[in-house]
Amino acid sequence: MDWMGAAKEGRKPGLTAQPPLPFPPQVGMPMAIATSSQMAAVESKRIRHEDMFSAMSVIVTGDDPAVRSGKPAPDIFLEAASRMGVDPKNCLVFEDSMTGVMSGKAAGCQVVAVPDSRCNKVAFLEVRRAGK
Repeated sequence: MDWMGAAKEGRKPGLTAQPPLPFPPQVGMPMAIATSSQMAAVESKRIRHEDMFSAMSVIVTGDDPAVRSGKPAPDIFLEAASRMGVDPKNCLVFEDSMTGVMSGKAAGCQVVAVPDSRCNKVAFLEVRRAGK
């Protein structure tokens, strides 16, 4: 199933779905992964998705010593931006959890919510309406 087809059916496509454009995208800007997962879990995912991971200039995990407080604190996004040499206000964050959305916003980043299919999507809409 392609990504657009999955979206039309109301499903969140997984990394196994065929993206509409080649990955990694040729965007000419630094990209990072800022995840609450521990590095060991990230490394196990890397084995199956090396094309995506190779496009990242920075990976910051929840067990990184520079991340003092986890999401929804802004630490992880501030650290990722710092390592890329980018002002957080110039960062675009894609997040699948409410705490991640709050974290990205607290860091001063622009945030796109991509709710996990298991999440309460109403909560995302309420935050959007409230302008948080």
